[in-house]
Amino acid sequence: MRDSPRAQSPLELLLPEGYARHFEVTGSGCPDRLLPRGEGALPGRSDLLVLAPSPYECARPGWLRTAIRGLAGRLPAGGLAYVLAPRGWRWRALSLLRGTGLDAGLFVAHLPNSYAPRQRMVPLRLPELRYALLELGPRRPSRRLLVLALRARLDWLLAEALPSVAFVARWPDSPAPFAWLGEPTPVGAVADLEWDGRDVAAVVHGFWSGPDQPSLVAKVPLSAPVRDRAQEAERLSELGPAAREAGAAVPETVAIRTLQGKAVLMETALPGRPAAGLLREQSRRLPQLIQAAVRWLQRWNELTVQPAVVGEAWLQERIAAARLIRAELGDGEQYCRRLESLARELAGGRIPLVAAHQDLSASNLLFARNGGFGVVDWEMASGAALPLVDFFYMASDLAAATMGYRSWPSAAVACFKPEGRWASQVAAQQARLTGALGISPGLATFCFHACWLGRIQRDYHRGLRERWQPFLEILRAFPLEVRA
Repeated sequence: MRDSPRAQSPLELLLPEGYARHFEVTGSGCPDRLLPRGEGALPGRSDLLVLAPSPYECARPGWLRTAIRGLAGRLPAGGLAYVLAPRGWRWRALSLLRGTGLDAGLFVAHLPNSYAPRQRMVPLRLPELRYALLELGPRRPSRRLLVLALRARLDWLLAEALPSVAFVARWPDSPAPFAWLGEPTPVGAVADLEWDGRDVAAVVHGFWSGPDQPSLVAKVPLSAPVRDRAQEAERLSELGPAAREAGAAVPETVAIRTLQGKAVLMETALPGRPAAGLLREQSRRLPQLIQAAVRWLQRWNELTVQPAVVGEAWLQERIAAARLIRAELGDGEQYCRRLESLARELAGGRIPLVAAHQDLSASNLLFARNGGFGVVDWEMASGAALPLVDFFYMASDLAAATMGYRSWPSAAVACFKPEGRWASQVAAQQARLTGALGISPGLATFCFHACWLGRIQRDYHRGLRERWQPFLEILRAFPLEVRA
């Protein structure tokens, strides 16, 4: 048994109510990221029982049999057992589970594995596995083989071959997993998990019988310092209509529910594949995808533009992070003075403020087979922001996706340095936006630096240096020399 800090475990999302009142962990093989967390374990009353033995424990005579019999004896009606056994012992564990009378028909894979800071919990059912491997990610031959194996009813082979696979067991006639997503109960769900510093969040894609695509997406904060999902719903309500009018599909809020005192945003799922997967397959599609996104972005900017006279203080706030990182730059003090001087030059003039998504990453841009275009994840959106910030981040992120995100600075150079691989195509799209909004070269330069400084500031105060370090390196590569 283990006492745990406050954050919920992602495994709790499998429970009918979406959280565990009490829990219990047996075995030493459970990754820390998956440990159920709450106020403590209460033997005999736990509704989530996790069995995660190490290979050494499995090899001890009688250990696994005794552990599974004990688990079955303690599992209440409506509770779930999650058995994460090592390779070589999974079928033995499954046989013992079924011997107790438990229904252990749901297999869940952790992709890429159960230790990764970003992972995906995927039931080994054809609709969910196909969606997770071939829609959300690049369609590599190895992924296609996994889907073909499942289509051939070789789930037993996948369950033994994949690095991290668990069996979900419950008593017959108990409520199905993920019942909290709504009525009728979904037939399955794919859960994207991310550990971001102290924050833990899940995005759950719910599947109902019939379509091979999810119908609903639930954004679940699992940690104590939660993001305000109710505020995200307000931003969708405020900014969504113009974004749709400009030509993008945007999620619609279905409901805001509460799990363990945390607001959960439930919204419609959008068709389409993330640009990140498309670009990992074919990097040459980058100019085409940027052009499609800019076509929408220009229209959205034109629909939401608010020419405003802004003061120096407002502009200085947009670049405040420069002072935080000046010691990290070779000419940090000079950089700050030049940027602050540019802010003074712009102050008092009319600046075309626009609605901005502020996280137009390759994962948040969806492209459908029928040519449709969608934008998801609106939690950082603003109704009045500097122009071009969405464009600079989007172009760099899409370029980074073609490189597998190995180097953000290289991606930015490829887009915005004259010698860059994509420079001419990106410059043409930038000119389209600057011309539509009447953006001066000085303002374009200011917006470029404000784009990266804004992201640095967000993560700097959270102590996430690994998150803002790449943006610092971009600023080192562009000492106020970006082309307008």
